[in-house]
Amino acid sequence: MTQPTLAFIGAGTLGTALAYGATAAGYTVTTIFSRDFEDAKRLADPLPKATAASSIHEVVSADLIFLTVPDDEIMAACKSVHWRSGSYVVHCSGALSLEALESAAARGAKTGSLHPLQTFARGEQQVARLADIAYAIEASDGSIRRIMEEFVRDLGGRSQWIRGADKPLYHASAAMASNYLVALLGDASKLWETFGLTREQGMHSLLPLVKGTLDNLQGIGFPDALTGPIARGDVETVEIHLRALKDSQPDIIPSYVAMGKRTIAMALEKGTLAVESAEAIVQLLDAAEGRETAS
Repeated sequence: MTQPTLAFIGAGTLGTALAYGATAAGYTVTTIFSRDFEDAKRLADPLPKATAASSIHEVVSADLIFLTVPDDEIMAACKSVHWRSGSYVVHCSGALSLEALESAAARGAKTGSLHPLQTFARGEQQVARLADIAYAIEASDGSIRRIMEEFVRDLGGRSQWIRGADKPLYHASAAMASNYLVALLGDASKLWETFGLTREQGMHSLLPLVKGTLDNLQGIGFPDALTGPIARGDVETVEIHLRALKDSQPDIIPSYVAMGKRTIAMALEKGTLAVESAEAIVQLLDAAEGRETAS
């Protein structure tokens, strides 16, 4: 097949980013469908040859169709299309296997999944984020595998083959690294309100620290990038943290304790934390957790 024509079911942030990225890479997007026609039109209008579809069945005119809808809508969306034999149908869930596309496969379509390991906030403004990232890919056969590998290369990414059975753990890893990081920084930034500054000021002050940590991870990896009081074995500093949290923000103690225990394991791996200090910190964290539970 020459470069396939593309269609999208779903016009959210991911669908928008992929449609703009594919167009920039030389692909022709022909059809956009969304439950909200205005969303489909908003995405289709700036694309050179794309049209907003009033019926979901119009997507089958394209060679390669992406389902960029939320995970819990993929199976229903797939079942609602009268697929033609030989179509290439791809969902973009990081957690679901090809089983979500069984109704397309039953009609003779080739099925695949392609999940960009990246976060997207605003679609067309995030095209640059499609490059230099991993794409988790699963394919029903060699023909769609080759098409998806070529697509990933054209976007400037790299293919990472993940078995369907492993997708839940793969996606849990992604959620922890991205979503949980946001929640963790939300808690860290919230502490700034206790000493007279705003959560936003806290976030902007902490971000350079976070970026420096990420640079260290990229440069020297685990466990050497780990720094801080637990890595140094500063038992008294951890005790001061817990006492202050108990007095001002006790709701944050559970996350501090949970991450503290995971940090101990990595600090021991790094070799900078003495066993005696680790045991003392564990006792502090266990006690804080117990006080929090009792309260």
